[in-house]
Amino acid sequence: MPVAILCGRSPLPAEEEALLHAGADDVLHNPIHLRVLLARLQALARRARGHSCARLLCGNVVLDQAQHAASVDGRRVPLTAREFDFLETLMLHKGVLLTKERFMTNLYADGTAPDSKIVDVFVCKLRRKLAECGAAEMIRTVWGRGYVAFEPSPATIESARRDRRPEAAIDPVPRGWTRRSEVLATA
Repeated sequence: MPVAILCGRSPLPAEEEALLHAGADDVLHNPIHLRVLLARLQALARRARGHSCARLLCGNVVLDQAQHAASVDGRRVPLTAREFDFLETLMLHKGVLLTKERFMTNLYADGTAPDSKIVDVFVCKLRRKLAECGAAEMIRTVWGRGYVAFEPSPATIESARRDRRPEAAIDPVPRGWTRRSEVLATA
């Protein structure tokens, strides 16, 4: 588990060094902008899972955490915020069995969780939307246990590209996440 320490004042170099040697992964100090804090925490979590950048790749699907967008072979996939969060959780834990309870904890930390059957709905919608855009099957169901994201073979990727729906070749109309990213870019 990564550890970030937030200090009320700028620490002396010797104090910062001591904190890092004691196990901290990052030492931050006030004042810090909320967006910078969030970006640093996301980077720590990503590196703890072995990912070096904000772009996650699985087969021909690219998930850009910084832009909050998913694409297949360069074409954006129209995902809701919850679908994006679900796909992000899968791709951050590629090769790891994730239970429905784990998804519910990650997606509904605020206590507004619906029935756990919603996880099955997200998987169904994600599979459909990704397949329409030409993505290879990358979500495996482990019956009675949960779901696993896996790396599809090159042959499977080529087959999925051939089966892509023609109308999915055109980038979809930008959705809410695009507008939020534009607001962040101008701020």
